[in-house]
Amino acid sequence: MRTFYLIKSLNDTETNEVELLLNDGKRQNLFSIFRYLKKQGNQQNPPAIQDILKTVFKQPFTKTNELQLRNKLSRLNDILYEFIATAEFKSSIIKHESIFNQWLVQAFHSRQLPMFQTDVDEFIQTALNDFMLDEAIAMLRLRSIVGDSDYKKRIAYIEQWQLQDKRRLLLHLAASENMRAVSLEREDSLKHPKESLLKHYKHPDYRPDLSELTNEWYFTIYETTRKALLTKNISGKEKLMKQVRKLSSTLKTGHPLFRGTHANVLMNISYLLIKQNKFEEADNYLSEYIKQQQTDEIEIKPVAWVNYMVNLSCLGKLEEVIKVYEENLLQLTASPFAFTARLLYCSACVFTNKTDLALKKMPDIAPLEDYQKIAVRNLYAAAFIKRKDYKLAQTEIYNLKRAIAGFEKTDAIQKMNNITLLIETYLAGLTTKGQKQKAFFVRAKRKAKALFKIFESDPALNVILKWLMEETS
Repeated sequence: MRTFYLIKSLNDTETNEVELLLNDGKRQNLFSIFRYLKKQGNQQNPPAIQDILKTVFKQPFTKTNELQLRNKLSRLNDILYEFIATAEFKSSIIKHESIFNQWLVQAFHSRQLPMFQTDVDEFIQTALNDFMLDEAIAMLRLRSIVGDSDYKKRIAYIEQWQLQDKRRLLLHLAASENMRAVSLEREDSLKHPKESLLKHYKHPDYRPDLSELTNEWYFTIYETTRKALLTKNISGKEKLMKQVRKLSSTLKTGHPLFRGTHANVLMNISYLLIKQNKFEEADNYLSEYIKQQQTDEIEIKPVAWVNYMVNLSCLGKLEEVIKVYEENLLQLTASPFAFTARLLYCSACVFTNKTDLALKKMPDIAPLEDYQKIAVRNLYAAAFIKRKDYKLAQTEIYNLKRAIAGFEKTDAIQKMNNITLLIETYLAGLTTKGQKQKAFFVRAKRKAKALFKIFESDPALNVILKWLMEETS
């Protein structure tokens, strides 16, 4: 019974408002049902129809009475739908300036008010600055009715942004489905290890010799890997993966199938080491992985290059980050890790004083997730500061803070927002003098150190935090 769950979702204020709405004489039956179901709100499941008939209306259960009650519940549902939809709408326009502006502009237009012409362009720009694309398009459509073809071109451009967002979502879903398929294949390979390996080699001339591959070896390496994946503690994962590495490196056969297993193990270990801030050790594993793949003339996976760039960034080897990106540009830009690679590259350029190149190569903000937009715009602000263009940096931070105010408050957003506020503090110090400047720098350095302890292994934050700690010393 959906009426029960709708009523249960109302808070005290909303309950009072609905009661006032129902208690007008004409809806007394609906009011009685509402009050009864509200009292049942502490129950897990809704009451039975016969209980409502007996308690509220003092009626026995009959087909006719049941039908009449269901009609009343349907009418009550319609009232509740309208109420909660209106409540959500009011909440949205309070939280999001651009949603409020969109409906205000709609009202201006419908009522043919002169404020439409004077306010609409400013509202559109605000929506675009905050990346509220649906609202911007809605206002642009109204504006295009009384404007020229330029507005229609802008609509087409923004819709292209949205199309890119949809494509990115579809790629994500495809990747998730692929992971599910891989998981099912692994379960099959556990039951039939040798058959599973051989099915990839249909022609008998190309099948590997599995004589030295015992089920015991296969199960050991599979089970150890599975334990590593299920272990929540990162150092525990690392320990188990190193056991897998020992197993895979002692296998005598040189067939690419088994060398590939070993290469993947090296990659997994390096990733776990990066997460634990063991960057020097991770560098050894990544270097071994790259060397083996190059020896076997096997293309190195884009994710491996990105992990390598992450580790180099955390080691402070920024010139090497630039070199890796430029040498593998085509492969990286065509991969699902294109944004991360480009952000690492631009960050390395900013903090090696190649700010012109960094600003030229910055990722396009429009199709990005909200937290990614903040990361890019933080980097823009850092680049402007490096160029001593403090006014432009202040404008960037001001606009970014306005945009963040409209974003959903997730952990990723909060993490990036910490950097925005930190840059703002540092910038305030740069644009003042004397004791005031010193106080801003002390505050910025203290905050940067605290964040660095938490996010040292995050390449989007590591380099920028080290820069801020050095600059405020």
